[in-house]
Amino acid sequence: MEEKPLVGREEEFEVKKILDSRFHRGHLQCLIHWMGESPEDLSWEPVNFIHTPKFLQQFHAYFPHEPGGKRLLPWMGSQGGE
Repeated sequence: MEEKPLVGREEEFEVKKILDSRFHRGHLQCLIHWMGESPEDLSWEPVNFIHTPKFLQQFHAYFPHEPGGKRLLPWMGSQGGE
């Protein structure tokens, strides 16, 4: 069974792609494009809401100097990412 990329909230939403990252009030956030949603529904979410590190790994592979790249490596490894 394939691992589903979900974000923790009251409801669970599937991530289509991470588009950007930033530090906001001292916390790392990612700009997320949600599966099945239009670009108007993009949202900034705390990085710890992302349950599948594959999306973070892909984003930082393309954009290694964006916020959180090097700081996330230990966290991503402990999450069992691919």
